[in-house]
Amino acid sequence: MNIISKLGEGEMIRIISHSMGGAYAKGFVQSLVDYISKHPEYSHMLGNIVEYDFAPFQPNHQFAVNGIPTFQYSHRWDLVAGDSPVPGAKQQATSDEWSCGHSIMDFMQYIQSLPAGKYKVVNGQIVQQ
Repeated sequence: MNIISKLGEGEMIRIISHSMGGAYAKGFVQSLVDYISKHPEYSHMLGNIVEYDFAPFQPNHQFAVNGIPTFQYSHRWDLVAGDSPVPGAKQQATSDEWSCGHSIMDFMQYIQSLPAGKYKVVNGQIVQQ
């Protein structure tokens, strides 16, 4: 309730996870969706939630939360998590040449490229407000 009620118009909730945190992130996102669905005054916030999963562990055992844009970043040669798709997530291209590790540091160029500012998700695309 505190998170949702304190957000201003156009602010987003960006959930960024790494490895086993991907499963936790999906539970957190589902809780936000459940809360919003029980409080229609916050229904506009459903379009302001996005999840980014970096090297999610056991990705084929997870599912993106229905209606919430989820972006998966995985390295093909990651010996810990691999690069199987998370059902419902949008696979993001990562380079096999510069990194094949599992560390969050192996994904810093992608994290730093995530959009800052006020955005809204429109038809699965992040659009600046």
